[in-house]
Amino acid sequence: MFVGIRELRSAKGRFALITVTVALVALLVSFLSGLTGGLEHRNIAALDTLGGTSAVVSGTGDPSLDRSALTDEQINAIAEKGPYTSVAFSRSTVGEEPVSVAAVSGDRPDVPSPAPGEVIISSALAETTGITTGDSVDLWDGTKTVAGVSGDDWYSHQPLMWANGAEWAAQPQAAGQGAATTVISDAPADALEGVAADTTVVAASDLPQTMSAYKAENTTLTTINWMLMAIAALVTGAFFTVWTVQRMPDIATLKALGATTASLMRDALGQAFVVLVIGVGVGLAITVAAATAIGSGLPFVLTAGTTVFPAIMLLALGLAGAGAATMFIRSASPLSALGGAR
Repeated sequence: MFVGIRELRSAKGRFALITVTVALVALLVSFLSGLTGGLEHRNIAALDTLGGTSAVVSGTGDPSLDRSALTDEQINAIAEKGPYTSVAFSRSTVGEEPVSVAAVSGDRPDVPSPAPGEVIISSALAETTGITTGDSVDLWDGTKTVAGVSGDDWYSHQPLMWANGAEWAAQPQAAGQGAATTVISDAPADALEGVAADTTVVAASDLPQTMSAYKAENTTLTTINWMLMAIAALVTGAFFTVWTVQRMPDIATLKALGATTASLMRDALGQAFVVLVIGVGVGLAITVAAATAIGSGLPFVLTAGTTVFPAIMLLALGLAGAGAATMFIRSASPLSALGGAR
């Protein structure tokens, strides 16, 4: 790295420019990753809370949670196979705040299950409205008491309120929307196949993929993320390609003095590594600082998956791009430094 470090010091302007470029790309990738995670959380956090092994939705074609409407007969057939939770998703308002409502019934533990006349609200809804345990809210045909505040539960980008499934079944709208939207079971998927007529069984972890809005949103943002990572590799590779071509006379001279091709390639990759580490580190630091300052103002998730993973991918792809540029070092001839072939 002796030659590489000297070049970094002597060409400060060029390397500062590519470092700033890498930092901007890293900022875009890490911020978009955090935003993607935040939007995903606000779309399907309720499904994560429900957990389970398998999920059942109505219909035998392409499974769709949006169109699913299960009957009492279907729910009862599934319930015979083991612990279950039936969930009916609907929408309501608390004051002027739109909310999603999950009316639950069943015997699975660790699922918010309010008693009749009670609801459990998410921490997001409590923070937004100022409602807390013991307060009253209007829901469906009457007033319910807030029995507690659960975790940061969201569904379809709205804060969630857990309600009693039996009370939902007595509502007029339940006749059109079904007794439940889905049933979550602890039984394996193969044990539920064919148990209830006109239903489809999926793994509980795959249930978000049956939401059309989630699929479209997540696919779009993930694609943009990968495109930005590819751009980082191309930008880094293009810079070091031009830099290597401009250095060809110097590389030929070093070869004439005894430097091996392998050592020169390691030197070039070392330069790229220094630029990428500084650039990615600066971009990541700005993202963390911005996310901390924003707080809950944006749907942003700050985890290793939204920061460390994109940083590692940017480093790997950037080094791959720079590695492609080092191929020019192989073609540098030491004879050219001695005035040609003699």
